[in-house]
Amino acid sequence: MPKKKTILAYLTSDFPVLSHTFISREVKGLEKLGYSIRHLSIHRPAAEEISKEDEVFKGKVFYIFPLKKWDFIWTHIRFLLRMPLRYLYYFFYIISRPDTRLHDRIRTVYHFAEAVYLAAEVERQGITHIHAHFYHNNATIALLVAKLLGISYSITAHGSALLIERVLIKEKTESAQFILCISQYNKNFILKHYPQYADKVFVVHCGLNPQQFLPAPPPANDKLTLLAIGRFVPVKAYADLLKACFLLKQQGLDFRCVLIGDGPESEKLQQLIADYQLQDVIEMPGIVLQEKIQAYFEQADIFVLSSISEGIPVVLMEAMSKQVPVVATHITGIPELVEDGVSGYLPPPANPEAFAAAIQKLATDAALRQRMGQAGRNKILAEFDIEKNILERKAIYDRYLT
Repeated sequence: MPKKKTILAYLTSDFPVLSHTFISREVKGLEKLGYSIRHLSIHRPAAEEISKEDEVFKGKVFYIFPLKKWDFIWTHIRFLLRMPLRYLYYFFYIISRPDTRLHDRIRTVYHFAEAVYLAAEVERQGITHIHAHFYHNNATIALLVAKLLGISYSITAHGSALLIERVLIKEKTESAQFILCISQYNKNFILKHYPQYADKVFVVHCGLNPQQFLPAPPPANDKLTLLAIGRFVPVKAYADLLKACFLLKQQGLDFRCVLIGDGPESEKLQQLIADYQLQDVIEMPGIVLQEKIQAYFEQADIFVLSSISEGIPVVLMEAMSKQVPVVATHITGIPELVEDGVSGYLPPPANPEAFAAAIQKLATDAALRQRMGQAGRNKILAEFDIEKNILERKAIYDRYLT
């Protein structure tokens, strides 16, 4: 158990939010084991992005945005008057790191402004340790708050942010008290660049409760049903999935593909659907909350994920726990979850032809789909059960925070 003097806070970009239910489940699991966790978030999610299971967090989260302008200004004035040297030192520290592009230097000015504002709330709540999910803005702000207040912080390294977001990666790795990686791939990536920190970098998988994602009987669809779930953003590479669907249609496969989500690429995807003449194949129901998502898994013959960058996606775990075979790209930590040829197929990224071929293998063999679905659930039960993962995380927290 943590000592009373340790007050732990989680810092996330949006909380609680539909796309990051793995964080809220992690928090609930730790709280069951005795940890009291404060909640800090950069942005307030829209009401429709909060699932019913996460409504318990309403009123318990401090948000930087929407910004209270006068509080923000007054907080900066107070910090500048109270600790002028430290305030100015870390401002110039953050904008003067070597090997940083001009665009990123400008971004760090915003991070500094947000960090000072957040530091006042951290101080008010008596928080002594911040855990930041993702290596991007969250970790940069956690680093600055920790430096300003003389407290500690740690990071969970997820795939996409770690590989794409390189701002202050050396400084964040160096000064974090410990780092949890959601995959061995992430740990290897960090230690390849910073081997001197091997003793404080650990692998702890994300997970889910398999009893909440129980298998259903195989669907009796009139046509093969593919399912994809995720935000419509570039790294999800939905353009590749649509190209694969175009190829499958050309090959005469009778199927439909359900794309659940929303995001900045929505209009682009609609245009591609029109260009490929896939209006009779693609269904886009929009955002679906967690409490309604299982019905879609239960109607799916194959779950598909075409991303070019990921960690180990929880949505793949959900599909596998529901005993749905998967076709996903062979990137980052995904092979640690999906065994190619056993619980699904892993074609190379950015290769719609190979992706379509993998789907075609499963499309024509119901018995293979059933075997792969069962193998996938077995993998979840063995290695991605959240209760086991939470105990591993708690052991590390106990080691460093007590």
